[in-house]
Amino acid sequence: MLLEPEQIEALRAELGVGEDEWAGFPAGSTTADLIEKRRQHLFPADAAAPPAPTLTVPDTIPLPAGGLVSTQ
Repeated sequence: MLLEPEQIEALRAELGVGEDEWAGFPAGSTTADLIEKRRQHLFPADAAAPPAPTLTVPDTIPLPAGGLVSTQ
């Protein structure tokens, strides 16, 4: 269900949502500080990426015995 622009504005007013609904939390707020601490814990700047796994890829792949196959 799609809303008309007027309906969106009425809903925004009813819910108390400002014009910038995607704005971040105010800098220095308890919530913003908590989010930053969690980000630093989960994604430390000095963390090294794990090495990529080494995969063995065969030169050829055996096809099943049978007639011609079409993808159409």
